Amino acid sequence: MKFDEKLIKLITRALVAAYLIYLGYKIITSSSSTNSWFLLTVIGIIFLIAAVAFGFYMIRQFIVSKKSPKE
Repeated sequence: MKFDEKLIKLITRALVAAYLIYLGYKIITSSSSTNSWFLLTVIGIIFLIAAVAFGFYMIRQFIVSKKSPKE
């Protein structure tokens, strides 16, 4: 069975977004035990925002690629 290239790209991008969410969560939760908790919280929030933005980009690219005519 041959997988659709667009679906493989979607799955790969979803894994990247999920990993960014995981990193952001871990950075935020580990920041409470250090002195620089504010900086780590800000960095964690930046990671979470990047993951959400990448998620929107991923979904948009998948929809656009499905609408484009097959070559």
